[in-house]
Amino acid sequence: MVNFQHTHTWKTVIIFLEDKAKKNNDYTSIRNLTIFNLVFHSGISTNELSSVNSDDFSIVGDTYKLTVRKPDFRQVQINQSDAMLIVELIKLRQFFGPEDNALFISMKNKKRLSRRSIGYLINKFCEDASVP
Repeated sequence: MVNFQHTHTWKTVIIFLEDKAKKNNDYTSIRNLTIFNLVFHSGISTNELSSVNSDDFSIVGDTYKLTVRKPDFRQVQINQSDAMLIVELIKLRQFFGPEDNALFISMKNKKRLSRRSIGYLINKFCEDASVP
């Protein structure tokens, strides 16, 4: 398990994922950056993140919110940069069909990412960014 007590640890991973997203500019790269940012900027758990749908995101004035479930409904305020990633993700997400409204989907089976899959991806991001 990765130790995120030090700010430079997660910043290293974010820089790695941002570079990858700029280079590839595809759904998977932007999805991965969005997942990592939301977990570490807002404190959303992987369980909550796996239940997020595209329509759970809202903009009211200068406030950006994400409604999360599990165990209960709550609204989480997110920063502008994370909100813009979600907007881009929703634009790209529309090309995969309406069969599931999940914001975060697997490119292998086109289904919602599970809590376990999201946890695996976070660990993989850290390994790819060479974070011990």
